Amino acid sequence: MAREGDTLAFIEVRSRAPDRFGAPEEAVGPSKRRQIGYMAREYLGARETTCRFDVVAISAAPGPSGRWRVRLIRDAFRCDE
Repeated sequence: MAREGDTLAFIEVRSRAPDRFGAPEEAVGPSKRRQIGYMAREYLGARETTCRFDVVAISAAPGPSGRWRVRLIRDAFRCDE
């Protein structure tokens, strides 16, 4: 979790190396989104707080460099999806 101003961000981190099985963010499918949403609702309870769901996608860069590419996808999905 992280906070940005008055917004609480629930963050799912996924990595893939190599990308031949798809982008890391594709691993956050409907079932995982429901699970994260349930956890967020339990955590928040009756609190009046704005929240969002972000995904950090980590993947190996193509080529021999061996570097990793890290992307933040803000507001990647809604809790009711």
